[in-house]
Amino acid sequence: MGDDRDYIIVSDADFSDEENAVLNADAEEAERGYPLGFLESRRRGRPLEIGLTPARHKVQVRLDENRFRLLNEYARRHHLSQSEAMRELLDRGLASA
Repeated sequence: MGDDRDYIIVSDADFSDEENAVLNADAEEAERGYPLGFLESRRRGRPLEIGLTPARHKVQVRLDENRFRLLNEYARRHHLSQSEAMRELLDRGLASA
């Protein structure tokens, strides 16, 4: 079976300074290696904590097409999941309220 995927070669110039800093820090961390205990401690499923706070509440929200599109664009631009983007935007909105 052939590989029908296309690959694009990118360089530092394709990313912002902030993105390059994160990518380089992640690469350095990976090159140092991880202790076996770290890998064994990884849990399956959704995280029980968000940052340092237990995530005890689940909130479902219905969005119109425009808000849904804007949320996904924001998440993609900031390399976040939908949930991470919603938490970040909610935190910002509440901080300025």
